[in-house]
Amino acid sequence: MAPDDAAARECVPVPFPARPMADPTTGGVPAPFAKTHEMQLPAPDRYPNRWRSGQSGNPRGRPLGSRHRATILAEALFDGQVTELIQKTIELALAGDGTALRLCIERIIPPRRDRPVDFRLPRINSAGDALAAIEAITDGVATGELTPMEAAELAKVVEVYRNAVETVEIERRIAALEAARAERQ
Repeated sequence: MAPDDAAARECVPVPFPARPMADPTTGGVPAPFAKTHEMQLPAPDRYPNRWRSGQSGNPRGRPLGSRHRATILAEALFDGQVTELIQKTIELALAGDGTALRLCIERIIPPRRDRPVDFRLPRINSAGDALAAIEAITDGVATGELTPMEAAELAKVVEVYRNAVETVEIERRIAALEAARAERQ
């Protein structure tokens, strides 16, 4: 091919480099690796209808009193057959079915909740009196007068009361110190 042949110069193929060249417009990132394809864009731009973090899809929430469709359907299926189902469960429990028996007992006798504890604590007038109260609680557990769970709850009550007494004592001391300081000035 002669250098003066214009037609030959137009048809000359440009060789493709073995490695991509750095593109100064993308900050030195090689041109073929620049984010030019839509799949390379960040997720919020790719999925504009997705929720953003911190943004609720239902800001008002579920309306009060509304029920799930499955609950409504289950109630419709069991409607009118409740008494038969209860009777069958009782019959199974009486026949010795452990699961049916447990179900009946759980419905008849509710799980045990807190009950009043008949236990005398010594009076707590200062933070030091809390030790006597804790000793009384420990003795109550040792003699079987209190369960360990009841003792733990009573110990929490003693601790809260002790903190309140201690706070009042500290406030009283601060007030006395401030009054003494005001008298000196």
